[in-house]
Amino acid sequence: MPVRSALFAALLLIVPAFAHAQDSPAPASPGPVTSLRGKFQDPTTMAVVSGVAVKLTNMADTADVHRVTGNDDGTFEVKGLGVHSYRLETTRMGYAPLKTIIRVTKNGQDAGVLALTAESVPVGGITVTESPAPAVQKADTTEYRASAVKVNKDATAEDLVQKLPGVTMENGQVKAHGENVQNVLVNGRPFFGSDPTAAMRNLPAEVVDRIQVYDKASDQSEFSGFDDGQSQKTMNFVLKDLKVKFGKVYGGYGDQKRYQGGGNATIVRGPTRLTGIAMSNNINQRNFSIQDLFGGLTGTPGGAGGPRIMTFGGGGGGFRGGGGGGGPNLIRMGGFGGGAFDPSSFLVGQQTGVSTTHSSSLFANGSDNDNVQTLSRQYLPPQDSLAFYDQQAVSDNTNRNERFDARVEFTADSSNSAIMQPRLYFQKTDTRSTGDAANSTAQSSALSAAHSTNTDGTDGNNLSDRLTLRHRFAKRGRNVSAEINAGHTLRNGDGAQRSLTDYYLGSGIASDTLDQQTTS
Repeated sequence: MPVRSALFAALLLIVPAFAHAQDSPAPASPGPVTSLRGKFQDPTTMAVVSGVAVKLTNMADTADVHRVTGNDDGTFEVKGLGVHSYRLETTRMGYAPLKTIIRVTKNGQDAGVLALTAESVPVGGITVTESPAPAVQKADTTEYRASAVKVNKDATAEDLVQKLPGVTMENGQVKAHGENVQNVLVNGRPFFGSDPTAAMRNLPAEVVDRIQVYDKASDQSEFSGFDDGQSQKTMNFVLKDLKVKFGKVYGGYGDQKRYQGGGNATIVRGPTRLTGIAMSNNINQRNFSIQDLFGGLTGTPGGAGGPRIMTFGGGGGGFRGGGGGGGPNLIRMGGFGGGAFDPSSFLVGQQTGVSTTHSSSLFANGSDNDNVQTLSRQYLPPQDSLAFYDQQAVSDNTNRNERFDARVEFTADSSNSAIMQPRLYFQKTDTRSTGDAANSTAQSSALSAAHSTNTDGTDGNNLSDRLTLRHRFAKRGRNVSAEINAGHTLRNGDGAQRSLTDYYLGSGIASDTLDQQTTS
C-alpha cells in the first residue's frame, strides 16, 4: 500500500510538467545585425575632424553601450548594433560635444556628415617669471638690485653694500671698484654732507630699491660739459617710494653698567627730506666716521694717545723690553655719543625759472673714553733677579666735535647759476693718563718703581667756503665760470709728560725724573 501511494504521487507531479513542456513556444531567433557609419567635419573650415570619441547608448537598454574612435580622415563605423534607437555622443578636444538620437534599422546605415563646432578650451593661467640680474651696467653706472642681496630684517645700508660684488669695507671706509666712496646720495641728493659712514648707518636696507655706483663729475664739469678730471666715486641709493617715513629706536643695558641707546627718524617727501639721529652708549659704538676723532687719536709729541708706561728691568736698572712669561691683561673702554640733524634738499622757490635749492647737515658729538689697563708678568726663570713686573694705567679721553655742511644753489635762468658750499668743522679733545709700574724679585723685594702722568689738549677748526659763479653762452660749449675759495684752519695742541723712576740699589735709592712740555 505505501508503495502504490508513492508511485501515484510521483505520477501526479510528472504529468503537469510534461503538459507544460508541450505548450511552450520555440525560442525566438535574434534580430538583424546593423551598423552605423558617418564622417565628422568642421563647418567653418570644411576640414575633417579626426580622433573623435564616439559613444552609442541603446535607448531601450542603457547597459548596451558601444564606443569607437574616429579615423584620421574623420570617418567612423560602429558595428554589432541592433534595430534600435541610439543616443549618439561625441567628444573631441577643441570642439563642442555633439548629442543626438539616431534610429538604426539596417547594416551599413550612413549618418552622413556630422558637423562639430570649434570651441575654445579654458586653461589655467601660466606665469613665467625671471629673476633679473643682480647688477647691470648702464653706460658708466653700475646698478645693483637691493632685493638680490639677502640681509637681516633690521640691516642698514652699510650692511647691504658690504655684500655687493665689487664693494668692500676697509677700516671703516667703503670702497667701490677699488676707490673710496666720497659721496653718498639718496634719490640723487646729498645725505649728511660728505660723511658716507653716517649716511649709510642711518638708512635702513628695507627702503632701498637700487644702488647706483658711478663717478660723479664736478659741478663745473656738469655745467660746461667737459671733463675736468675732478670726478668723485659716488654711491646713490634709490628708494622704493618717493614718500616714505622710516626710523627706529633701540636700547639695551648689561652688566658693569654698560648701556646703549639711540634712534633715528627720516621723512621723505619728494625732493624734501628731514633726518634726525641720536645715540649714546658706553661700549665704544659710534655713528660717525673716523675723521671725527682725529683730535682724540693724534696728540702732540711726548704726550699723545694714552699713558706712557715703559717696561724696564732690574739689576743694573736700565730700561728693557718686556720678555718672559705672560700674565693677565685687562682693558676696559667706553663712552661715545652723538647726534645729527639733516634738513636736506629743500626747494625754497621756483617761479619763472628762478629757483633756490638748499641742503645741509648738522652733526654734534661728544665722547668720554675711560681706559683702565692692568698688566702682571712673571719671568721664568728670573732674569737678572727680575721675577715679577706689575703695571696699571688709567686714561681719560674726552672728545667733542661739531660739523656743519651746506650747499645752496641759486639758478637765475638756464644760463646763470651760483653755488655756495660752506663747511664749518670744530673739534676739541683732552686726554689725561696716569701709570704706575714696579719690578720685584722672587722674594717680593722691590727693584724699581715708576709713576708717570701725561696730559694732552688739542683744539682746532677747519672753516671753508666755496662760491662758484657760472654763465653759459648761447653758443653750445662756450661758458665762463669763476670760483672763490676761502678757508681757515687752526690746530693748537699742548702736552705735558712727567715721570719719576726709583731704582732700589744695595747702597741706596737712585731716582730719574722726566718733565717734558710740548706745544704745537
